Amino acid sequence: MHHPVRLLKLLRFEMRDTKLNAFAEDKGIIISEALKIFGGEIKIIIYGGYGRNEGGWILDQNNQYQPYNDYDIIILKESISFDDSNLAKRLKDQLLNRISISFIDISLMKFSSLSSLKPSVFNKDLVLASSVIYGDLDLSLIEEKISNLEVPLIEAEHLFFTRSWIFSGGISVFQKDEAFKLTQIAKAIFAITDAILIMNRCYVSTYSDKVEMISKVSDPCDEEFIRLNHWALKQRLDPMVHNDPELNIEKLIDYLRKKYTEVFLEALSELYKKEFNLVTDFISFYRFHPSVILKRIMYPIFRRKSYNTIYFSRIAFMYNIAFQLGEIEESIAIKKLNKVAKHFELDTESLDSLCYGIAWKL
Repeated sequence: MHHPVRLLKLLRFEMRDTKLNAFAEDKGIIISEALKIFGGEIKIIIYGGYGRNEGGWILDQNNQYQPYNDYDIIILKESISFDDSNLAKRLKDQLLNRISISFIDISLMKFSSLSSLKPSVFNKDLVLASSVIYGDLDLSLIEEKISNLEVPLIEAEHLFFTRSWIFSGGISVFQKDEAFKLTQIAKAIFAITDAILIMNRCYVSTYSDKVEMISKVSDPCDEEFIRLNHWALKQRLDPMVHNDPELNIEKLIDYLRKKYTEVFLEALSELYKKEFNLVTDFISFYRFHPSVILKRIMYPIFRRKSYNTIYFSRIAFMYNIAFQLGEIEESIAIKKLNKVAKHFELDTESLDSLCYGIAWKL
């Protein structure tokens, strides 16, 4: 006869013997903890890779499936108060204690906001490629409306800033986790793909659709990038897939850095109707753009927090890419980032170490 505790452990192991069972268990944990903290008047959505059944899984030492990437969760409520933000942090801590995962992102949203969603990357992914795991919610009612709207070009700028982190934090020489580095490389590939699709007015949400669509809109001569999209899809679905024999990681990173810069500078040039040939061209433009200056002034007044962490990290990551591309000498870039280093309380031994430190402080 099994001891009760041993039986419980045995049942847990059996529950995680497949990816489907592991995900079902994690969803049950998410629901039960969210209901304890927020009560029953909520709806819960998982978006991102796991919401569209494209999340990565790994086998642990007990041969049980665990999520490799982060869970992106939305809690929908009738209204949202300041206390709800604290409850969301509490829920995040509880889930990190109960689920074998490194990152969990929890967002709060009002029911009413679903009826007026604008066609951003986030909103399209939310409506067209997510899963409602708790509550009576039919996203199909707004699918047709948002699926017919084009994602605006400003979303390419958002992607540029968000994914610039990869070249300072994800694939830095200081990053020793090879599996994590490969995942970041795959993210960089899909960021470039997303920018191309946005410029061609044909953004799609799932990785598999991106791979199919990029082969239609890319230059037929760019066979290498199309091939890399297929590799990135495989890597995102199975994070423990290592590079194939033909894949030279250092050469790949150099190629992606140049491709990333080329594609996003083209998108930014189209967005602002101004030609940016170098990353440093865009840095000069960005630093003195009216919207940036306004945010640096207004954030402390209306949001009661500084905009400098966002602003300084963006500047640092752009200078790091510019240095890596040979646009600027390291000593000059470090000198320009002196105020940035002081803000993050980091030294300036090297540009790479400074930017790596910033990346992991965000």
